Amino acid sequence: MSQLMIGNIALMICALFVAARGYRVGGEHYTSGFVISLSSVFIAASAAGNLLLSGALDQDQQTLLRMLNNLAYYAAIPLIGSALLADAIGQNWQKPTWGRWLLALLALFEVTRRAESGTEYSQIMAVLVAASMLFAALRYSRLPARIGSLFAAIALGAGVLLFSPISLSPEYQNALAYPLALAIMLLASAQVLPKLKPSN
Repeated sequence: MSQLMIGNIALMICALFVAARGYRVGGEHYTSGFVISLSSVFIAASAAGNLLLSGALDQDQQTLLRMLNNLAYYAAIPLIGSALLADAIGQNWQKPTWGRWLLALLALFEVTRRAESGTEYSQIMAVLVAASMLFAALRYSRLPARIGSLFAAIALGAGVLLFSPISLSPEYQNALAYPLALAIMLLASAQVLPKLKPSN
């Protein structure tokens, strides 16, 4: 079993776990949970795509895989950072607001892609999202949320800026460490979610 397969299996399992956890606590009264859940589904779909769509791919399969990866890394990850930030400062944005923010993220990615600045955009976005998570860690009063947001920022920064295909240091690129870092980021982000109330 290749490193890429092991990493994506771990990422998919963690993403589905966090998606279920966020879905159970998310709702109109706590949309950050819903956003974390939805973003985790995007990341799980990307991991599944990397598992299933491998080897010699035709043009349609390559396009599908690229779309899944773009949705995960240019929409889901910034959404998670935004959800942590909104939660930390006590803002409960409505779902239409989150929808407009998602469209803005996709539009921004498309503009930078057409300008052939996708790599630089990805690196800058990773720094901004990690910074938002660090700021959220400073604002949280609950210790688990503070630690979770801090570890999420560290895992995301290390994963994208060191281990990913757009690493600032190509010698550190690693097909196993990158998805594992994203998996740690997801699990750490889930620590900000409120505890589930036991059902009667």
